[in-house]
Amino acid sequence: MEVKEFVLKALERTSVLLANALKDVRPDELKWRPGPQANSIGFILWHVTRAEDRFIHTLIQQKPQVWEQAKWRQLLPNLPSDPAATGGGFTSDQVGEFQTPKQEDLMQYNQAVRAATVDFLKDLPQNELNKTIDHPRLGKITCAEVIALLLGEINSHIGQMDYIRGLAQSLRK
Repeated sequence: MEVKEFVLKALERTSVLLANALKDVRPDELKWRPGPQANSIGFILWHVTRAEDRFIHTLIQQKPQVWEQAKWRQLLPNLPSDPAATGGGFTSDQVGEFQTPKQEDLMQYNQAVRAATVDFLKDLPQNELNKTIDHPRLGKITCAEVIALLLGEINSHIGQMDYIRGLAQSLRK
């Protein structure tokens, strides 16, 4: 199996894991934070989607993000419009002020980003995975390393969403 095929399979699997993590999540649970220093499921969903959008479009392709399309600013108007704002490094106060959109709207954005990611990867020549990219924090790394970071980010955050869902749903019983 080529690396590109492995990455596409891994992304496909994360979509299944994300659907499971969001199963039966009510709107109040999407916004709920287990504590004042914790993130909500909705915030994490937005953040992980923003990270994928930024990693694939800004870092690797050096193109505008899906987020920059007018459609997403209209559908998700209360969220930061700055393409660099992904939720990473947000303070507890900023997370607390986050206005969680409807799950359906967040998922539409997530699915649009994933579709663009898959389209890009399908057309990416294998040798482009070795191309060097300037990462803002890590310096020069390869395209493959950026994708590996992204897969770790996605899986980690899906686990967090699943855990918070379990906590929130245990409180309603």
